[in-house]
Amino acid sequence: MKQRWITFTLAGAIALTAIGGLAACAPEGGGGGGGVDANTIQIWGPGHETSFIESRLNAYVQAWEAEHPGEKYPYKLVQANAGEDDAENKFNVDATACGDVYHFASNQLMSLMEAGGLARISPDMETRIKTEDMEAVVEACKIGDGYYAYPYTSDNGYCLFYDSDVVTITEETTVMDVIEQCKAAKKQFIMPMKDAYYAASFIYGAGATYQATYNNSGKFLSSKNTFAEKPAGSEYSYGELGGKMLADLFELSNSSAKGYTATVIAGGNTEVETALNTEKFGAAVTGSWEAASIAYATVNGEPLKAAACALPDWVSTLDGNTYHWRAFMGYKMIGVNPHSSHLAEAHRIAAFLTSEESQLAHFNEWYVGPSNKKVAESDEVLNSEYSFSFKAMNEQREKCSLPQKPCPQDYWNNVGSFAEWLMDYNANISDPKTPAADKKDLKTRVEQLAKALTQN
Repeated sequence: MKQRWITFTLAGAIALTAIGGLAACAPEGGGGGGGVDANTIQIWGPGHETSFIESRLNAYVQAWEAEHPGEKYPYKLVQANAGEDDAENKFNVDATACGDVYHFASNQLMSLMEAGGLARISPDMETRIKTEDMEAVVEACKIGDGYYAYPYTSDNGYCLFYDSDVVTITEETTVMDVIEQCKAAKKQFIMPMKDAYYAASFIYGAGATYQATYNNSGKFLSSKNTFAEKPAGSEYSYGELGGKMLADLFELSNSSAKGYTATVIAGGNTEVETALNTEKFGAAVTGSWEAASIAYATVNGEPLKAAACALPDWVSTLDGNTYHWRAFMGYKMIGVNPHSSHLAEAHRIAAFLTSEESQLAHFNEWYVGPSNKKVAESDEVLNSEYSFSFKAMNEQREKCSLPQKPCPQDYWNNVGSFAEWLMDYNANISDPKTPAADKKDLKTRVEQLAKALTQN
């Protein structure tokens, strides 16, 4: 197995060598309307993929110059660190000051549209993505009768990554089985329990639904949910069943009396990286963005036995029933800022960065799932020793994924607050010293959440 050091840049400018018209700067003073200068096109991308994006932009410049003998590429391509998760926040401030070409997650599509940050792609490119990319991914780029983004991954979601020397997975394995195996091996089980992106996964697993409606301008109109409704024959609502499961995990991570505080870790990417570096990694609920780090980790000088699978089932401590664990599954896309001073060229760059060639290169570098059908079905991907993440995400999608549609910010705020409320729920209701008036009421709290997530 090849070894590689991966450096994650958190913020600020990224130093690159200027080759063939490529340079770098920080995202402030972006490229959209004014740009850095008249000939500049700014490309925003996640910091950890800086070197990869640089290589693809260099390939684009070289291809252009090969097609135009004797000419130099006429634009200055400036790359800036602006992650997919932050695009909508920047565009909501001022779309004219943002990058010409930028990466984003599919759930931001409507927010970016409302902010005036998405240029419609051409009929020819619409035909290309419909022909070459997976149907579900292409449809996620659509608003009204038009398409407004270039897809490039099919697996922007999460599943269970694990060390197969620590954890054994079967059809009957539950999340508690995974935790017990990690505990026995003195390894860690990591999940971002406080993060709204993950926190509602048990509620959806119990059977709840949520739906938000937008108009063709990206404006949020209404939302509805079934969080407070009950499965047939149950005395508990979907929100109570899923909420109690999350509360149980919080209790294991918080309560030393249970003996799991060294095993169950409420954390995200930072905690996964730390566990890998300290050789304490057992399993983690995380996304394809961690696949490369897990693939290259070592234990006692030997490669970690990296594996991944769909999220395991879970057993409710309220009704004793077994439920699927449903994860959001979205996609990653590249958008073009309609305020770009070089709109046609920005579209050509976006098309190149999401092409078959670029998607294969992206898989080989980061092991994330391509949206291009030919690449996804190629022997190079399917037979790769690093395809474990892509295959697990496909399993997750087929078994129990939840298509990640755009959600208003209020959704994330309210679900996040619910997760925080659950952190000490078990301790609160089990402590005999807690006055009856101060006991937390899960049923009432779920009803409050359901009401907050219903807007007309």
